[in-house]
Amino acid sequence: MGQSVRIAIWAMVILLLAGTVLFHQIEGWRWVDSFYFTGVSLLTIGYGDLTPSHDLSKILIVILGFGAISTAFYAFSTLGQAINERVGKLSQQL
Repeated sequence: MGQSVRIAIWAMVILLLAGTVLFHQIEGWRWVDSFYFTGVSLLTIGYGDLTPSHDLSKILIVILGFGAISTAFYAFSTLGQAINERVGKLSQQL
């Protein structure tokens, strides 16, 4: 796994943890609810069972969502490039 993929994974972990802490503080939710809401939102699932009630929370989830989607695209792109390079090396060996 390349350095770029590791960076993308760490970025997702940081987004998840930051969202968890911030929603716990802003909304007053339990830790597990804050973690659940952040994970469901960052994965763009959005069940709707928890919804932010503060304006700051609503702005924050939009920013976190853009960050998560951008990071995921970066990770998939980097992973695809690494796979393409490996396949190219294997085809040269054949």
